[in-house]
Amino acid sequence: MRSSDAKANVAELQKQLQDAKGSESKAKDENTTFRQMMGFGEADNADDVKKAFDDDIKKFGGDPSSGSYRNVLDAVYKAKEETEGRESAAKEQVKQLKDSLLAVEGAKEKQRTYTINFNLKAKRLLG
Repeated sequence: MRSSDAKANVAELQKQLQDAKGSESKAKDENTTFRQMMGFGEADNADDVKKAFDDDIKKFGGDPSSGSYRNVLDAVYKAKEETEGRESAAKEQVKQLKDSLLAVEGAKEKQRTYTINFNLKAKRLLG
């Protein structure tokens, strides 16, 4: 092997090493970013992160084998929307019932009201 070929080979290997270091650095940065997005620290070990993830999925989303935080958030959002719909319908029903109760109370009060006509002078004369 000639000296120039060896130098070219060394240069190529150094470039590959630099590329590998750059890829490794990028992967570490992404890992840190994703851990922070999920609420974990950079120093948290992978086993603790995995255990917390599995616990979260069981608690909020069901099956850990097909779970992801995105799926859990989607399910929680859908449940919230459904709950808000039921709450709105219940509030409307309560309003209608209150209106009906007021109408019944008003009708009941009308039945209790009597108009008495009398002549005070005639009453005094009778005694």
